[in-house]
Amino acid sequence: MSPRANEIQDWMVHYLTALLMLERDDIDVTDTFQSYGLDSAAMVGMTGDLSNWLGTEIDPVIAYDYPTIETLSAQVAAQVDLARARDVVQGAGNAVTAQPSA
Repeated sequence: MSPRANEIQDWMVHYLTALLMLERDDIDVTDTFQSYGLDSAAMVGMTGDLSNWLGTEIDPVIAYDYPTIETLSAQVAAQVDLARARDVVQGAGNAVTAQPSA
């Protein structure tokens, strides 16, 4: 698991312990969100807060395709890395096109 995925996983665990008033040891990253009683509204709230924390938009529907902390954190990390790579490439392209001609 990438360092970013570990950070995201830790964030989700902390989020769920606070939301559900559980201890860290009560959270198993391989259990489904549904097993913790999270409904769609809770998942929208969590992905929205995660988006804010990461500074990038996360589609709340992703939690249905990746229904555990472990799988969701890995996928979100991959999406964040891809989005940041696109920003770097786009920024580099803008720098090249913004250079004055001779």
